[in-house]
Amino acid sequence: MLLNKYEQREKDALATSTELNELSRRSWEGRWIECEPFQHGWIRDWVLRGDVARRKDAEDFRRILKVIGTNQWAKEREFLGYSWAAWHRRRVPMDLPPLRPIDVRPDPFTGEETGWPKELPVSLKKWFYYHNVNAPFCNCYRRGQYYRPAHYVFKNPWMFELRIRPAYISRVPDVSGDMETKIARLEQHMEANQYWRLLSNMRGHSWRSSRRGDLRRTITKNQLDRELAEELP
Repeated sequence: MLLNKYEQREKDALATSTELNELSRRSWEGRWIECEPFQHGWIRDWVLRGDVARRKDAEDFRRILKVIGTNQWAKEREFLGYSWAAWHRRRVPMDLPPLRPIDVRPDPFTGEETGWPKELPVSLKKWFYYHNVNAPFCNCYRRGQYYRPAHYVFKNPWMFELRIRPAYISRVPDVSGDMETKIARLEQHMEANQYWRLLSNMRGHSWRSSRRGDLRRTITKNQLDRELAEELP
């Protein structure tokens, strides 16, 4: 059965995006080479406060922090992000790196609680609050999240303090010139034929918030602007 032009276009868009994603994945999962370390931005994460680190049970809190702690990278030491409030792009301080809750759930056969990290003794649960599924008082997840699983959240975040340190890169991916050229050509093919827009529509997504624009419209506008500039004199 022969495909019509619309089905053929959708098929080509899917095949091109699949190949592009595979090449992009291979370019980052391939061989890495060592390089002279150089600084690239800053990292901030959580460490024990000085008085907590001197406690007899400080090792327990280090174990807890290893499980629930997160880190954050930024190009500037001030850790500024972008805000689109009132349609104006401005720099604002980034939210602090969160302390992860520990999700748990009942075993479907025995009904016993599962999900507690193996590296944490069960006795350390005394340092956590327990929140039921969709607890009305819980704000441990993103705002408006429909389903919030049962979880444990650390009671005393004040025991930790932020640490800011330089971020260094000591190895880089071994870039293949042929692969990078093929990736660039596939990206040009996707943009020139508006395949990103097509894939977004096929998946039922809005295109307004996409970072990719209409390349043909831009080319047409630039050509009209050049012709107008030539005619004006």
